Amino acid sequence: MIRPKFKFLSVIYSFGWASKVVEVLTGMITAVKPEILPPVASKGVPRAEAFAELDRLADQIAEKHRQLGIIKEVEK
Repeated sequence: MIRPKFKFLSVIYSFGWASKVVEVLTGMITAVKPEILPPVASKGVPRAEAFAELDRLADQIAEKHRQLGIIKEVEK
């Protein structure tokens, strides 16, 4: 059995592609217990709101990586 090493999971998807993708994917990872970050969903062509949610998710991932020491704070 493959046991990937990851601590966080999120899903980016389109409603037209798969409306139950979050449930299916989280059900597939029972051997690993990652922290589930909120998914980003878009209905059709992404609009400003979907891009704002992607920015939020990227910020969350960056913060989690900073907390783990994977990335360092960049001086501005």
